[in-house]
Amino acid sequence: MRGANALRADELAAAERRHLLDRERLRKELGAQKAEARAELLRMTDEQVDATTKRTLVENGRLSSELARQSKAAEALVRENDELRPERVPPPWLRYQRQPEGGRRAFRLRQ
Repeated sequence: MRGANALRADELAAAERRHLLDRERLRKELGAQKAEARAELLRMTDEQVDATTKRTLVENGRLSSELARQSKAAEALVRENDELRPERVPPPWLRYQRQPEGGRRAFRLRQ
């Protein structure tokens, strides 16, 4: 009986060792899979950031060109406006003077 119990205890101890070894192996495998998935995710994120950065740089260049074109057009319009405008006319409130005698028409147009 003692031999059977010892054999059973040895088998049980071996089974527990196998279980612990399997459990440790699975833990390491899951850790490796987790690290691999993390590395892949970081790689994909870097690629997306690179692509987004490139798109942003291209868009900034396009907008800079458009802004420069519009700025030149606005400057040309200002120059053309200045050339076409006769000498500056004062606003209406500066073109009237007060009449000393008052009356109905207290203000008249300056000459």
